[in-house]
Amino acid sequence: MVTTGARPEAQPMNVTRWLKTVALAVPALLAVVGTVGVTRFQAKAFQVHRIPEPSLPWAPPPTALERGRHLATTLGGCAECHGSNFAGRVMEDNALVRLAPPNITPAGVVSGYTNRDWYRAILHGVDPRGRNLLLMPSRELRTFSNDDVQAIITYVKSVPPVRSAVPETRVSLLGQVVLGLAGENLWAANKIRHDEPRTERATPSGATVAHGEYLIAMCKGCHGQNLRGGLKPGPDSPPSADISPSAMTNWTLPQLRTLLRQGKKRDGTDVNPAMPWRAMTALTDEELTAMWLALRE
Repeated sequence: MVTTGARPEAQPMNVTRWLKTVALAVPALLAVVGTVGVTRFQAKAFQVHRIPEPSLPWAPPPTALERGRHLATTLGGCAECHGSNFAGRVMEDNALVRLAPPNITPAGVVSGYTNRDWYRAILHGVDPRGRNLLLMPSRELRTFSNDDVQAIITYVKSVPPVRSAVPETRVSLLGQVVLGLAGENLWAANKIRHDEPRTERATPSGATVAHGEYLIAMCKGCHGQNLRGGLKPGPDSPPSADISPSAMTNWTLPQLRTLLRQGKKRDGTDVNPAMPWRAMTALTDEELTAMWLALRE
């Protein structure tokens, strides 16, 4: 018979050593994750684009100034983002991002802009050097006719110069990590096929579905291409609402008018604070009717 020695006792886990290992590993893991987020963010943010020469005829009709004023202060969104006097404003300022559309009067960052530079900014979402402009709604503005684009340029170039001290837009390191990991693409220029020519179209008019579809194309920037909502217009904004035909079929024209002129939903409560309804208050009755018809199609 063979006898064996006593069974060795189990060694207690060295908890202190384990905690030290975790304490060293967590910061290293966070550093890797952070680096990935920042790298992904900057890869999108700092793209430079080659833009073709504009094909717009620079001979605006006499009506361009008034038409441009109407578009720039309503659906075009210029006043909504850059302020009623176009001198810039801070829209959001939090731990992730300070969103501050700049002064676009002749005294601001566009003081040296040529017609070509305006074209590139509005229709391609880039500055004169081809660099990305943050949250510029160029994909939606590209749906405007050449006449309307030219009208907007004509009007904005005519506004009085205003000197202002608007801070620069900035995305913090934390913001770059979060937005990079979330896959956010806040630059329209990265989504546009710049070498693809725009199809020239006439500017619709009247209380018609065609006119309404033309106008609500600007809504797709926040509500999505199918208008079903769920998108976040900005890093700190709540999701947009569903305004697709299935959601709007029971809306009456007076209810839509109240929404876009008073910021009130059908139940009398305030709309999502991110909804730029104040910019819609100057829409004409004809435009509102056209939009209502198109939203129900």
